[in-house]
Amino acid sequence: MSESPDPDLLDVFRLLYDEPEWALDDEVRVFEASSQPQSQIPRAPNLMKDVTNRLQEETPALEVAAATPDVEVEEVEADVEPEPLEKRYSKRRFAEALNGLFSPSKRPRIYTPLSSAIPSIIPSTAPLPTLPPPTIYAPFSPLPLLSRLRTFRPSTFTPSFSPLTPLELALSGWTNTAREEVGCGSCGAKYGVGGLGEIVDVSVRREVARRLGKRIEQGHGKGCAWRVRKSPRELFTQLRQVLHPMLSSSLAPLAERIDVECLSTAPDIAWRSPISSSPQQILAASLSRHRTAEVAEVAEVTEVATASDTPLSVPRSLSELAATLALFAWYPYHPNLPSGTLSPKPRPTEILQCRFCERRVGLWAFRPGQLGQSGQSGQSHPRTFDLVGEHLSWCPIRPQITHAGTGTERAWWDDTSLLQPKEKGTASHRGGLEEVKGWVRVSERLEKKPWRR
Repeated sequence: MSESPDPDLLDVFRLLYDEPEWALDDEVRVFEASSQPQSQIPRAPNLMKDVTNRLQEETPALEVAAATPDVEVEEVEADVEPEPLEKRYSKRRFAEALNGLFSPSKRPRIYTPLSSAIPSIIPSTAPLPTLPPPTIYAPFSPLPLLSRLRTFRPSTFTPSFSPLTPLELALSGWTNTAREEVGCGSCGAKYGVGGLGEIVDVSVRREVARRLGKRIEQGHGKGCAWRVRKSPRELFTQLRQVLHPMLSSSLAPLAERIDVECLSTAPDIAWRSPISSSPQQILAASLSRHRTAEVAEVAEVTEVATASDTPLSVPRSLSELAATLALFAWYPYHPNLPSGTLSPKPRPTEILQCRFCERRVGLWAFRPGQLGQSGQSGQSHPRTFDLVGEHLSWCPIRPQITHAGTGTERAWWDDTSLLQPKEKGTASHRGGLEEVKGWVRVSERLEKKPWRR
């Protein structure tokens, strides 16, 4: 057996056993030297001085003088501080190396996911979470997209043809920073988009908007992350599905509050909806079956006391207007509450607000006594509340212009199951209990085996 140990085995033992008693003799001396004061550590020998003395002894003085150039050499004495053994080989360093193999600590270069967890859906009974700042780079998160879209206000930005629409600009990372101006919060680039309304020819205006929009889309800074990856268009649909899910358990409480707080004081208003009368009746009947127990009990009394001691009548069944308003994300507005949030207790109000675009509408403007625009005959007609048209142009409730700019997208409510008639034989049509009994009867008809009990 060789006296010198295997160097590979030495490395393993150094990583596992870093205590001084496991080290070799020379390493113990180094470890002890590292723990001594600096004044007691022996200095390293001057190598240049030793070589010069050896040459003078072996070579004659003349040859040394001829071979040695006339160069002044500065003698420097340096203190050699060996690295302590406990720093070179430690159990902590060995454990960190193993953990790094399975869970690397490298972060993505461009996109860092948001740390706060966002629920899959946010019903009407739950308040909206705090929106992140519009300058953050989060191309795959719906809430930052909503934060960028809310910067496009009718007073500071005029919608134009695609791709100069608020949706296309927000998907590319742009926000409305000033009047007719868009900017990027990551790279600081800014562009002016004003003056398109002065172009009379529609075809010329469309072409100018297309070229300017293409230039702005690629106008981010050289190192900007939005230049590499922008938000997908599917994120816009996901935003509506997260904040306004098409569930009866979410729409029914909202329709109840609208019926109690808003329509009890303004029942007769002129309104129109893109949905025909038959789907509206189906929606109202479907949401009426999911009314909360608290409001259902109050409906028997037909009055509910509020904080302001104002009696509010509670209808026994939801109206079609209340159900349709809930379908299109209209919420009762109260100044001291966040937008898109239901109050803890019913309170009267005549203002509705969208949960997405925060558009506010006063119901008193659509009463029969109020007059609207004048027709050709000079007679004034009452204003009509357009449940979809009153939303802002970029609101997820409104069908958006296609990316090619050739038309509008398919209406999302056409595929909503809440507006479809229930087929006979389904559990929801027969109450659900008969469906379960049917399955029990089928199971009783199965052939019973001796081992079955």
